[in-house]
Amino acid sequence: MEQITQPLFLTTLTAPELKSLFRSEIENYFSENNSIKSQQSINEDVILNIHQAAKYINLSIPSIYRLHGAKAIPVSKKGNKLRFSKQALTKWMMGGREKTLKKIEKDAENTNSISQ
Repeated sequence: MEQITQPLFLTTLTAPELKSLFRSEIENYFSENNSIKSQQSINEDVILNIHQAAKYINLSIPSIYRLHGAKAIPVSKKGNKLRFSKQALTKWMMGGREKTLKKIEKDAENTNSISQ
């Protein structure tokens, strides 16, 4: 097999232009794949055990048992095992989210426009 010793020109782009082109194409590829994966994860529900749920919501296992005892966390019980819907946990976490000032003002505007 013959080895090429001289540079092979495939483009008129400079090295920085080529680097920029590759970078933008790679970023586009990964951002498209991430949005597809996030859409899939929104539409698909995953069932978690207590260890996975604790990791997902960043709480200790005893804290989860305490919340379960107070009926304050969405959970299903199969036999003696607790099972958690990832979607339900996400909704539960978002339910306790504090509103931003902008969101509060927007809600107030909507309320005023409805009552007028």
